[in-house]
Amino acid sequence: MTIRLSSMICASVLIVGTTLSAHAGDHGFGWDYKNYSGSGCLSQLARDAELLDRGPNLIQHSGGPRERQVRVMCPIARDNVLPSKSIDASVTVTPGVECTFFSIDRAAGIVAAVQPSSSEDYSPTIRKYYFWLVEKQIAFDGTFSIRCTMNPGQAVFGYNVGELTDTTDSGT
Repeated sequence: MTIRLSSMICASVLIVGTTLSAHAGDHGFGWDYKNYSGSGCLSQLARDAELLDRGPNLIQHSGGPRERQVRVMCPIARDNVLPSKSIDASVTVTPGVECTFFSIDRAAGIVAAVQPSSSEDYSPTIRKYYFWLVEKQIAFDGTFSIRCTMNPGQAVFGYNVGELTDTTDSGT
């Protein structure tokens, strides 16, 4: 009984090991999505930082003595250096906020400044903008950012970015 059990365990290890090593070199394309809170966005100009309030889920233009528009930059962490085929992004804001998605190359040149391709109102106080970038608009080994312009009382709640790229995990 002990020999038979040992043989079964060895056979199982061999089968699993062979299966895993067969998939280790596979490549495919898959989506890599990241979600961000609006509280991670930063004032584009240092002088405007005093006009912004942050909560755990948003950044809001609080107004104050200077009733002017404020721009915030929402950085996007990119842990992928392989060429991307497309970008699927969205930003959730209060109505009236205007946003642009930027693709930037390693030399800090703007490859593409993309306006929303569509929007969706979730309620009278929440709007979601969608962005879509194709391969020629995406900087190889570059960075991404979303810039939003807010009036007093307006907010950025969060943003989401998906990158379609080569993966070593069989596209999963």
